[in-house]
Amino acid sequence: MTTTTGWTSRTSPQSGLMASSTTGEEGVINESVRVHDTTEYNTGLARAAWGFLATFVAASALLALVDPGVNGFGDALWCCFQAVTTIGYGDITVTSAIGRAIVVVLSVVGILFVAVLTAAVVSYCNELMLARRNESLALCTWTSWSTWTS
Repeated sequence: MTTTTGWTSRTSPQSGLMASSTTGEEGVINESVRVHDTTEYNTGLARAAWGFLATFVAASALLALVDPGVNGFGDALWCCFQAVTTIGYGDITVTSAIGRAIVVVLSVVGILFVAVLTAAVVSYCNELMLARRNESLALCTWTSWSTWTS
């Protein structure tokens, strides 16, 4: 039996099949971190989050500059927050055509970001379940082989 950090690998002598399993909490944490890093890279979640944040701040700044119904950057942030989260209290209303166009674009970007965020969460859960299933299958294969050769 060969032991490496967090993983135990066993090779059956006759078939050459290898079964790997995590050992203890360290293996579970390592697997979870690997799945998280892979998911974040594959889905582009970090890029999407930074892009959304930049768009949100830029839209707020533009809205504060061009719309007379918005009094300052704080009100613009609040108005953009309402638009993205679809709360729409109505306490701050955008009155100019340019302001409305900015809010519409920001709303579409917000909807797209929520879709990317949802996809990343689902992808993470699927990858974690797949990793656990593969680990379980490897252990079942090894256990079956061990009982046959005993």
